[in-house]
Amino acid sequence: MRLLLVVDAMRQMRFASFLVPTDAPGVRITPQQSSTWSSSTRGSIFDGVVVDRSAAVGSAAEAVASIDRRASWHRFCQCSEVVGILQTVF
Repeated sequence: MRLLLVVDAMRQMRFASFLVPTDAPGVRITPQQSSTWSSSTRGSIFDGVVVDRSAAVGSAAEAVASIDRRASWHRFCQCSEVVGILQTVF
């Protein structure tokens, strides 16, 4: 199974989202220390990665909306994790 990352970048002074395979040349996934012991995280390092135009996802406006949705989802997940931790502590 080929894994893809949704990568946000600036393209011609506009936001753009791209699907980038994790096995593309220049992509490196590294383990990172998590703020909690209950989850593991990974960091993505991009060094000279080149993707085809067909890797673009949607328009610039859609990219901004997608970034907002993913940021909201990320905050929700972080808050949920903190609630679970605090319930355990208390």
